[in-house]
Amino acid sequence: RPQGHRQGARRRSGAPTAGWKRAVRAHSAAKRARAHTHTRVCASACSAGRVTVVGAGPGAPDLLTLRGAAALAAADAVVYDELGDCEAMIDAHCAAGVRRVYVGKRGGRGQAGAPAQASIEATLAQLVADGLDVVRLKGGDPAVFGRLGSELAALRAAGVGEVHVVPGVSALSAAPLAAGFPLTAAAADIASFTGAASPLSSPSPPPPAFAVATAHDAACDAEWASRGAVAASTLVLFMGARRLGAVAAALREGGWEEATPLAVVQWAHTTRQRVFVSTVGRCAAGELDVHQPLSPAI
Repeated sequence: RPQGHRQGARRRSGAPTAGWKRAVRAHSAAKRARAHTHTRVCASACSAGRVTVVGAGPGAPDLLTLRGAAALAAADAVVYDELGDCEAMIDAHCAAGVRRVYVGKRGGRGQAGAPAQASIEATLAQLVADGLDVVRLKGGDPAVFGRLGSELAALRAAGVGEVHVVPGVSALSAAPLAAGFPLTAAAADIASFTGAASPLSSPSPPPPAFAVATAHDAACDAEWASRGAVAASTLVLFMGARRLGAVAAALREGGWEEATPLAVVQWAHTTRQRVFVSTVGRCAAGELDVHQPLSPAI
């Protein structure tokens, strides 16, 4: 207690003592100094809170990892993408008063109002500066085409000292299972699993392996469309559902046989799951276009 407090308290009806006035002024000055220090530290180091990047899996709430569920339970704020059943996941694992910040983007739909990546990164830094325990909830595994590197770099640049990453179940492996075949199945087995068992003319089929690429725009096509450049039985393409016909045409022009089985899995392992089976040739001819929009899909 400041000197003079008791005396001032006893003299409720009288004028405050000089000692009490000095103590009040000193207390106010100290409070302002602490507020200034807090603002400066948050602006330069954002050390008040922390960020945990959580891979939500394909979207089904029960495919979230135990570590991811624990992070959500401790969160003050959740910054989340357009996931399969994201609201149900947050409802199931977060506290009732958790702050929800939706930053979802979906290829070809709603892009005019979607936040830019820089805006998402600034939002994360500001929430941490406000002293919140933040979960950045991302679909699948955040390290697979999830802009994880960009967000980690932005958090480091903002001075966020405590950042954790929780891996998730990736659609890379979950989507083929939803279509009925394991990711590293042999080519002949994939054909039989999908029901598209057209004979392939290749005398030496590639080994049971897989390659992964993004197909969100035509500029990427040259990186994966050439059959000679992909020594694998399965090619997994992310973010290509919006331009599915063009993707299949690029595969055909790159040397993939028209009879090559092609499966499209939308909303894998959620209540909205849809699986379409075709071939490279039929898909290039527009067979699956009637089912658009197909995003998100593998």
